Amino acid sequence: PLMSDHESAILLLAEPGDLILWDSRTIHGGHVGSSRPSSRPESAELARMSVTVCMVPRSKATPEVLEARRQGFLMGKIFNHSPHEAGT
Repeated sequence: PLMSDHESAILLLAEPGDLILWDSRTIHGGHVGSSRPSSRPESAELARMSVTVCMVPRSKATPEVLEARRQGFLMGKIFNHSPHEAGT
């Protein structure tokens, strides 16, 4: 079930290289790590890197929506979490 309160939240302790998958409709948040900038760029570490990927069957999107999203991508637009909608 989708969580609706913070009392049922679970702290996820991830290690470097871990892959985390979740239903974005659930309550979620993050805390940036404590990596500090270094005076030597070659020794700098990432605090966190994340990539949001939302997928639905292509059949849920109309040809017009697919084209609108394609054009938006080419223009650098940001979209919502519903890939079958053209909304931003």
